[in-house]
Amino acid sequence: QLGNCMWKKGDVQLAHDCWQNTVMHGGDEGERKEATRKLSMAFRSSFGNNPDESLRLAKEIISRDMADTNSWTNLGNAYMSYFFASSLDREDLFRALKAYHRSDLDGHSQDPDLHFNKGTVYRYLEDYPNAVMELERAHELDTELKAALHVEQMVKLVHEMHSMISCHCNIKSSRLSAVLAAMPSANDPISVA
Repeated sequence: QLGNCMWKKGDVQLAHDCWQNTVMHGGDEGERKEATRKLSMAFRSSFGNNPDESLRLAKEIISRDMADTNSWTNLGNAYMSYFFASSLDREDLFRALKAYHRSDLDGHSQDPDLHFNKGTVYRYLEDYPNAVMELERAHELDTELKAALHVEQMVKLVHEMHSMISCHCNIKSSRLSAVLAAMPSANDPISVA
């Protein structure tokens, strides 16, 4: 409890120390598991700035209890954070999505953050229909998340992309032909020198 209070007050170092102490010397398994989840979160923050450790802790919690939906959500968050902070590998977004789906097997989660994060992953995977669906669900559950604003921005982006594609980005056909002629064919090797 003290770690949560310190986190909310902005004393991330003391919160980290409290959670670390609970993991090392805490009471029951539930308290240690919750403290480990919080440590994973702290390592994703700008304080911890250690997505590798966040992911390691998230995987450790799952290995102890595969049925804990909160731990699956935490693993999804760790993978999403790892993607943005370190890997930029789309497979990490797919891993995040799988973890989020494991945390909501029945499809009736009332956790607005889970839906918001799923929507974010879908957005970066360019699966806009699912992104809109998840963000709208997040907005239904918690209007403070401003998920509707994200939906509006995404709709605007998709309309702009459609417009640019349909008019070839306002490039004259002679210019487009010159750009395409300068590009190597799909079969040519690409050299980075």
